[in-house]
Amino acid sequence: MITPIAVLADAGLTDGSVTDGTDAATSDGGLTSLCRASLPSYETTYNGTIMTCELVTADGGSALHVVYTPYCYGGRRPDGLLPPVGPGRSSELAHWLACSAHLEAASIDAFLILARELEAHQAPAILVQASRAAARDELRHAAAMSWLALRRGSKPPVVQVTRGKESRSLEDIAHENAAEGCVRETFAALVACRQAAAASDPSIRRVMGEIAHDEIRHASLSWAVDRWASGMLGRSARRRLQDARRETVEKLLREVSTPISADLRKNAGLPGKDEGVAIMAVLRASALAA
Repeated sequence: MITPIAVLADAGLTDGSVTDGTDAATSDGGLTSLCRASLPSYETTYNGTIMTCELVTADGGSALHVVYTPYCYGGRRPDGLLPPVGPGRSSELAHWLACSAHLEAASIDAFLILARELEAHQAPAILVQASRAAARDELRHAAAMSWLALRRGSKPPVVQVTRGKESRSLEDIAHENAAEGCVRETFAALVACRQAAAASDPSIRRVMGEIAHDEIRHASLSWAVDRWASGMLGRSARRRLQDARRETVEKLLREVSTPISADLRKNAGLPGKDEGVAIMAVLRASALAA
C-alpha cells in the first residue's frame, strides 16, 4: 500500500535535495497522477514543477518523495492545465527556464480558448482579435524560453490540458480572466520588465525584454476583458469577480514570499522576496480598486 504523503523540498532546490535514482514521475503505472495528487494544496504551488517523484521506504511501508519548486510566474494558465512533471535534475536556472517555457506554451491554449469563448458570447471583435494575437505572441515566447532552457540542458515539460471544447458561462470566463489575467499576468508583466533590466545573463535579458513588451499588452487585454464582462454581469457576479481578484492576490503574495536563490536573482533578474512583496502591494491596490 502506498502512503499518500509527500516529502517536499522548498524553492531553494539543490542537487543534494534530490534523492538518488531515476525520476520515477516520468514512468507509467499511474505514479505521475499520484505524485500530483500527493501535494497538499497544488493551488498554492501551481506555478511550480514537480522535479522528481519516486517511491521510497518509510516506516515499513511505501511513501512518495516529491521534490518541486514553486516560483515560476509567467503565463496565463488555461482551465484544466495539469501540473507539469519536470525533467529531473538540473540547475535552478535551467529548471526555472523550463518551467517558464511550459507556462508560455500553456498560454497559447489559454488565449485560443479565450478567443473562442469571447466570440461565442458575442464580445467585441477587437477583444477576440487581440486574444488570437496574444496566442501568436505566446508561441514566440514558448520557443524563446525553450531555447534558453535547452541550451542549459533542461527540456520543458509537455503541456497537458484536460478541459474539453465546450464554452463556459460568461461569469466563469470572467472569473478565470480576473485571476489569470488581471492579477497573475499583470504581475508577470511587471516581473518581466524587471528581468529585462536586471538579468545578468545577456540572453535572458534580451528574451525577457521582448516578452515584457508583449506581456504588458496582454495584461491590458485582461483588464479590457474584465471591463467588458463586468458590464454584462449583474452586481452579485461583479462582487464575485472582485473576490476572485482578492483571493488570487493573497495566493500570489504567499508564492512571492518564498525565498529564491541568489543565482535566480542575479542571472534571471527575478525579484527577491522583499521586492516581490512590494510589487504585489502595488498590484493589490489596483486590482482591488477595480
